[in-house]
Amino acid sequence: MSKVGFVDEYLDNANKFYSLAMNQFDFYLKLMGTDCTIIRITNESKQKEVFGSTYSSDLIGDGEIVRMKYRILINMNDMRKIYQQTIDQFEVYDNRPVMHLGDIIEFSRDKKTYKFKIVEEHAFSEAADVIYRYQLQGYQEITSLS
Repeated sequence: MSKVGFVDEYLDNANKFYSLAMNQFDFYLKLMGTDCTIIRITNESKQKEVFGSTYSSDLIGDGEIVRMKYRILINMNDMRKIYQQTIDQFEVYDNRPVMHLGDIIEFSRDKKTYKFKIVEEHAFSEAADVIYRYQLQGYQEITSLS
């Protein structure tokens, strides 16, 4: 397949520029990131074979889940219903393809434990290695009295 003029070269240069610009993302992640746990069903799970990415589990004793520590940028600083803070969907951006569709993101803040499920996954450009956007849906909110 032959190249059509200079368009391919401009597109490649634009993707390189965006990729270099995203190097600042790690700095913001260090400054404003939230430590969380990604809960993922293993690929060997029989339920995952049947239900696909819609199947999830957060049971502590479940042997078919993998838990990994991660740091992401989460911004929940807006007006939300009290005791229903996980009711709205919101977006999270990341510059590494660590999270996947169906993963559960768990983190704690101010005596509350939040769990969100990734319901959509998007990547920038056809290169798909510049920045990723994940749509999180509320999964569970636990208030601790201690």
